[in-house]
Amino acid sequence: MNGPHDELALFRRDPDEGSKTINATCRPKFIRWGLENHSINGADLEDIFQNAFILMMQNIQAGRLIQLTGTLCTYLFGVGKNLIRAFLRRHKRTNWLGDDPLPDTTSGAQMYTAEAGMMWQQTSDTLWQEVDALGDPGRSILILTYREGLSAQEIADVMGYASAEVVRQLHKRARRDLLLLKARKVLDKASYEILFLSLKKDMKDHEIAQKLGLSGPEAVQKRRMECMEQIISTVSFH
Repeated sequence: MNGPHDELALFRRDPDEGSKTINATCRPKFIRWGLENHSINGADLEDIFQNAFILMMQNIQAGRLIQLTGTLCTYLFGVGKNLIRAFLRRHKRTNWLGDDPLPDTTSGAQMYTAEAGMMWQQTSDTLWQEVDALGDPGRSILILTYREGLSAQEIADVMGYASAEVVRQLHKRARRDLLLLKARKVLDKASYEILFLSLKKDMKDHEIAQKLGLSGPEAVQKRRMECMEQIISTVSFH
């Protein structure tokens, strides 16, 4: 095996020792490079490096990082540079909707409003506890999108996904699951089941009507709109 392969294998065998080595050697270099090349203070650079390190660990544990073209420090620099670009862009950004276009249809707009409204609650501890409850990869993708300000392509780069489209699909699934978590808390059991079958099971309205004994697809659509209105009413917009 070559050097990079050896380093990655050694890190897997003893991540505690590997972490100490990286923090002792790579971290100071990254902080110094960031101070010299960007208008970011040392505390923020410390946070960025720590986030880059966490992403590296997630990629190793998930089997996405299986081969290095350089050293682990080089890999961390690459992740850190993406996070720095997002950090600088975030401080100029007023739109937190990521890469997603606003849907034109009424039902799509309702769904989008509920999801986006939840993500706009950037200071809500409860919201981020719900995001944490999603687990990965949804948790990481939502945090990187809405807290760190990364684009779909940047997330694909730092998390080792094949393309931005893969990230967009995972992002869509994570927002759906977050919406269902919120729905479970605010809706009665029958109303929640309608959303669950529609969003999670991807059932057609006529199938849901037949399964739940409703009069027809129009009744399902009406109940679903009422569900979304009830969820939206619980979302605090800034």
